[in-house]
Amino acid sequence: MLELTITPTAPEEVPAIYKLQSRCLDKPWSEATVISTLQSRGVSAFTAKYNDAIAGTIVGRTTVDESEILTLFVAAEYRRKGIGYQLVECLLQQFRKANSRKIFLEVAETNHAALRLYESCGFTKSYTRQNYYGPGKHAVVLTF
Repeated sequence: MLELTITPTAPEEVPAIYKLQSRCLDKPWSEATVISTLQSRGVSAFTAKYNDAIAGTIVGRTTVDESEILTLFVAAEYRRKGIGYQLVECLLQQFRKANSRKIFLEVAETNHAALRLYESCGFTKSYTRQNYYGPGKHAVVLTF
């Protein structure tokens, strides 16, 4: 039986998280960026594990009274099991504790699965950032 646990991301998980996000994202962060981001002030990160195997991670940042989801990724073999939703909910709870008045993120307008996930968590589309991911690659800004 698979057991899911979600905990704050630990420093020793960084190498595995780096490898996973390199498999999951079109433009993954460098390992140095992963490390420096996780060490930055106001950053919160949670990692989901199935029986000790890293299944996904979410990273967010709070600055004063605004919070942003910076990245979320789930291993292909663990998708469509509610892990992304649970990771978002963990981070939203952290943002609420920080008294965030505004919570937002950007997602590629072509990433329909991510758009559905965030909308199921209560986010709504605010506007589009043209060419955010490069020429002709737009981002939808979602707010909570």
